[in-house]
Amino acid sequence: MNFDDILNEIGGYGRYQKWKVGIALLPVAFFTALQTNLKVFQMVVPPYWCHVPGRESTDLTLDQWKNLTLPPSSDVNGTFAKCRQYNVSVTDGIVDVDPVELSCQRGYDHDTTSFSETLVTYYGWFCDKESYVSHTFTVHVIANAVGTVVMPFIADKFLGRRLIFFIALGNAMFFNLLLTVAPSYTFHLVCRLCAALTFQSIWQMPHVIVLELICPEKRSLISFLAFMTWTLGMCFTALLTWLLPHWIHFTLAGTAPGLLFFLLWRTLPESPRWLLAMERYDECADVIQEIAKTNGQPMPSKNEVILKLKNICDKEEKKGTITDLVRYSNIRLNLLMVIIQGACVDTIYASVLLNVTILPQNESLNYVILTLSEMPSNVVGWLAVHYLGRKAAIHTAFLFSAFFSLVAALNTTNKWVLLSLVAFIRLFIAKAIYVLFLYGAELFPTPVRSMVGGIVVVSGLISMSAAPYINAAGYGVDFKYWIMMMLSLIGFLACIPLRETMGLPLPQTFEEANKLGKNRPLTRWIHHWNYKQYTEVHTSGEGGEKNENEEPSMRLDEVTK
Repeated sequence: MNFDDILNEIGGYGRYQKWKVGIALLPVAFFTALQTNLKVFQMVVPPYWCHVPGRESTDLTLDQWKNLTLPPSSDVNGTFAKCRQYNVSVTDGIVDVDPVELSCQRGYDHDTTSFSETLVTYYGWFCDKESYVSHTFTVHVIANAVGTVVMPFIADKFLGRRLIFFIALGNAMFFNLLLTVAPSYTFHLVCRLCAALTFQSIWQMPHVIVLELICPEKRSLISFLAFMTWTLGMCFTALLTWLLPHWIHFTLAGTAPGLLFFLLWRTLPESPRWLLAMERYDECADVIQEIAKTNGQPMPSKNEVILKLKNICDKEEKKGTITDLVRYSNIRLNLLMVIIQGACVDTIYASVLLNVTILPQNESLNYVILTLSEMPSNVVGWLAVHYLGRKAAIHTAFLFSAFFSLVAALNTTNKWVLLSLVAFIRLFIAKAIYVLFLYGAELFPTPVRSMVGGIVVVSGLISMSAAPYINAAGYGVDFKYWIMMMLSLIGFLACIPLRETMGLPLPQTFEEANKLGKNRPLTRWIHHWNYKQYTEVHTSGEGGEKNENEEPSMRLDEVTK
């Protein structure tokens, strides 16, 4: 017996689970998507130029004044220099222009078509300070990566998922709100760092709790709903920033509603699986009885439940370590390949996410179009892994990403065409993230499956810190797309040594994972219609063959998004 057997007895997807999905998982997904993407709009760098006083004494339009007082831009896509001006004096409406170029003498002006103030314009991060935007994003990503390792460790070993969720929520909200009154750049970075340390856990903890309450056959549906809700939250970000074009206003409006999640204190349970792992049988039995009661199922006695839980706990396999991962050659190779692929997809995804200025002065429209393009990626990814196989699914994702990146690099002048091409890049990279999550988990044994997922996430987050520097590099608009194409091809190549896992049981031990797919040729396309020809027969016990009529082991695509 395992915990899923108990879930089936008390209702694996009844009123209790649906209620938790509705009040916890989906609202938190919407909120964290909103919070994540507000940062993109906070750090938008609008067109700016040197403030040259005196135009009010003339009848010149703004464009005429800029043409008169600013030298032309050295950037092929620019009209006027951002950080240089001519030496200009105005006397009685007469403008005297000395064509000697100077640095900005009286501050800066910026375009206010989309935003009255962004964080960049509010603090004056112009010219040599424009790199502060990239540094801020990098600090956020690195702190997020550290928090992704530290917070789940604390949750698993000491405090539990539920308490960590509320600690993470309070910490992130406090520092995100404090950010709006940060008096200096250093104070701003400290707020970013502290908020990012716990931010990932706001989404991760309730997601894990709710999925662990649900029967395996419904988990993919719930993950899909959470993904779609996340995407809606991303779309709402554009609407919010359009309605409130000042960064402080939309930050407050997008952050303050998070206070409502503290109302979940009494209704969000601790994960019964975590309670079981910590041998807190009494509390675990209380949660199980509550589920049975809410779902209208016969309520087992507490003593009976505790007995079953102790029996399950006695059979649990010990946790693996990082040493176990590098001890076996095939596992070591698989780990290296999925880390490379994770770094590639996350860097490309972050570069596209930050690229909201394709259509000048239409950042919100850019963002909505690119976000909507991501919505079908989950469906496309599921169909691809189900029919084409894991390897073909991720190969095609990287291949199409490389193709559209190449076409985008060659078509940077027509902005609507470029926006459409970037939308396709985002669709296939989002699909690659989905497939990699599933594929990577199927390659590794149960004792280290979660650990490997954490390693891939952290390596991806660290690699994302390069995205703002790629976007801000002064090598032309097409540079970022050449980089995306190169990363897509690297991801494509990194998938070649991996074996197809379609139809294979999840490996339980390191020996099984090391031999996984050994009878499957690397050069053969294994898919939905032929995978049974290459499915290995596993043994159970000492030399016993698996019965052909035995129900196959649970596949991860039935369990996860």
